Amino acid sequence: MTIKIGSIITNSLKIERPLSEKGGMASVYLASFVTDPRMKVAVKFARSSTNGPEHEDVLLQREADLLSRWDWRHPGVVRIFPIPFRDRKTAYFLKAIELPETPYFFIMEYLSGGSLTDNLSKIKGYSFNWKLELFYQLFATVAHLHQLGFGHRDLKPDNIVFREPISPTSIPQPVLIDFALASNGQEGSQIVNSSHTLEYASPERVLKTLGWGMRNYPAIL
Repeated sequence: MTIKIGSIITNSLKIERPLSEKGGMASVYLASFVTDPRMKVAVKFARSSTNGPEHEDVLLQREADLLSRWDWRHPGVVRIFPIPFRDRKTAYFLKAIELPETPYFFIMEYLSGGSLTDNLSKIKGYSFNWKLELFYQLFATVAHLHQLGFGHRDLKPDNIVFREPISPTSIPQPVLIDFALASNGQEGSQIVNSSHTLEYASPERVLKTLGWGMRNYPAIL
């Protein structure tokens, strides 16, 4: 799914350019407010469903529901914003009726520093203390999620994004994104439980997907 640059949604946001189209479930675009182009946000659109009825919509809505909870507010968790729409109650998840495919979407803060993947070559040359601070902040965010009873379940370099461009003399500000697969083990669904990124999934999840039991695990080592 490609969103036309210059499109206006909810009469208030103008789509400027794609930020990420790597995700299999969603695409993220940079947008600005029509009334003040200096104000930037990221808009995450569900892709057209290819894995069953409303597969991507379900995951995107679940992510919006989690991020809008008050106890999920944390410097290391991407911030979601209410969608500006006249004469409506506060909403964090809507359908973009102005676009041809009317995809569902939500709005989040624009993180301008790029992902860990994008910055890896730079970070290799940074000091040990800088890297230590990076890991400390990441672990603090993961610990916060665990205190809430949730696991991210898709933690990978592409899902760690810096709030601002990094430099060896500034404190890193890593932010976790993409919580569509986050789970507390109770509120999930078959879609959530069966979805993962193969390269970063735990061995037991890969084996379960392949239909193998854990008793077969030693045989493939």
